[in-house]
Amino acid sequence: MARKKTKEPTKQELFEQIVLLFKDVAEKRNLLEDVVIQAFLDAVKKTVTKFYGGDGDTPVDVEVTLNEEEHEIRIYYFKNIVSKVEDDALEISVEEVEKLENKEIIDNRLVFETILVEQLSEAQMKNVDNQWKMILRDLEKEKLIAKFSTKIGELVTGQIENISKRTVMVNLGDISVPLDERRHTINNEKFADKELVPFVILEVVGTPRGANIIISRTDPLFVRRLMEREITEIYDGTVLIRNIVREPGERCKVAVESTDINVDPVGACIGPSGSRIQKVSAELGPANRKEKIDIIPFNNNAGIYIMDAFLPAEPIGIEVNEEEKKARVVFHIDDKGKALGHKGGNIRMASALTGYELEVFEQDEANELGIAYKNRETLVYEQNLLEQERAHFRLLEQHIERETAREEETLEVVTEPGVTITTPSFEELLKETEEEKVPVVEEVKEEPVKVKKVKTTISLAELEAELEKEKEAASRPARKARRKHEEKVIEKEEEKVVEQVGPKMDIYTEEELAEIERMEAELAHEEHEDDFYDDIDYDEFDEYYDN
Repeated sequence: MARKKTKEPTKQELFEQIVLLFKDVAEKRNLLEDVVIQAFLDAVKKTVTKFYGGDGDTPVDVEVTLNEEEHEIRIYYFKNIVSKVEDDALEISVEEVEKLENKEIIDNRLVFETILVEQLSEAQMKNVDNQWKMILRDLEKEKLIAKFSTKIGELVTGQIENISKRTVMVNLGDISVPLDERRHTINNEKFADKELVPFVILEVVGTPRGANIIISRTDPLFVRRLMEREITEIYDGTVLIRNIVREPGERCKVAVESTDINVDPVGACIGPSGSRIQKVSAELGPANRKEKIDIIPFNNNAGIYIMDAFLPAEPIGIEVNEEEKKARVVFHIDDKGKALGHKGGNIRMASALTGYELEVFEQDEANELGIAYKNRETLVYEQNLLEQERAHFRLLEQHIERETAREEETLEVVTEPGVTITTPSFEELLKETEEEKVPVVEEVKEEPVKVKKVKTTISLAELEAELEKEKEAASRPARKARRKHEEKVIEKEEEKVVEQVGPKMDIYTEEELAEIERMEAELAHEEHEDDFYDDIDYDEFDEYYDN
């Protein structure tokens, strides 16, 4: 019996098959269907361009279009119409175009050839397929890099799959990535197929074969993210993680600090009966070899901070050189080994945590070397004094700020809507001040009051001079001697005129003024009474002055 001929698919059926292929690829690669279609058209164009002789230096004019109404993917090969041809792969002369009977010209370009995609040869279609896959892989890589780049440093949960002797693949949802067990697992931990395991994303890089996402369980960031997940005070920022150092599978030291004086940072991390820190430790290694976690209280005092960093060892003293970032730590004889730790791990981690180069000494060694170490009590006392000084300084600053703000306060001017207030310039204010001067009150002139000043004492030199003069005048009449003596003993009255400036105010009542006039009249009368002085013989006093 003769075989029945297979019915060849129609143009529409072929087109529908291609469209179904586009949808399937888009779903598997988690890409948009339009993106997949455009990638296919670009692959066809690249293949056909090469077929027509185009390369990087000769950009052959090829276009590939998808027409849903016509159910076809058509390829157009154009040539520019020119008067003189220089490159026949790109150009065609006007004379040759005129000779063509059936011709299609678009934008001064001749459609030199047009074919359907299904008319390409098998070799050409294989080339299209390879080009298409490369373009799709690059698109996937770009999408994954864009997505996971925003998740660098975040905690993610991956599903273990494709476990083999050489590698373990972890499905992160959009992509499966290889896990570097040697570098990024703890104590060679093993996982079961389909097991859900937390990781931290360290890096996202692009490779020729796509995006590569590096995940880890050994990085210090992994412990930080676990603590943020399990400890509420760290998640909300009440407790801050200042630093983390790890030797994966052995020990981890975490320095914490509280932003609330009422919250103990160490207690908040450990939790009741160690419940919180145990949840973190449960993720760090296999059941029989869990990584130990030391919670260290951060302290601005380097000495106290370093001593705490040696936990579980307990130093008895420390000498700190803050300028050189070095410290010598003293221990009891029995604690030196614990201070060093397994293979020097404890001192190595304490140094990394604090940023200081550390040396440990037994107490006897420290005394022999003359190390001037301080114990914890001394360090705490000095720190308290320093904090008191800082608190006093802060209060002083606040007081100065308040006083400054009080001086800078200005009155707020409240105005009604639509009213504009303008501030007069200095010149305008000065002019207004001159115009509004206070009227001058006419002053009443008063006679100046004469103040009499009488000198009642004379110096020894003056007294001796007067005595000499009196001896010379001993033969003169008594009245003249008296007047000479009076002029020398009693100096002339000095008159001091005090004049008032500006408006005067009455300082005496009428009765007081009358009394003053009466006293002045009596004084004038006494000055004219010379009879008493004329009868005195001043020669009688010569003997007294001579002695």
